[in-house]
Amino acid sequence: LEGIMGASGIAIYSFLFFLEQFLRGDDAWMIFGIRVEQISALIITILAGIFLYIRYNKPEKNTKESKEQS
Repeated sequence: LEGIMGASGIAIYSFLFFLEQFLRGDDAWMIFGIRVEQISALIITILAGIFLYIRYNKPEKNTKESKEQS
């Protein structure tokens, strides 16, 4: 299936980036006690996960040949 390898890479990278931000010691913009970079990484992870879920669970198209055989 097209796009699964790329979306998986994006999801894994952004999730690991999200976790790595907990270890940083520098000052950064914070919203509700969470770094802005973590929020953006979490949003990207969720969107990539949704894309993978929709793409992986997409029903296969029925062709005329498969309808005639059944």
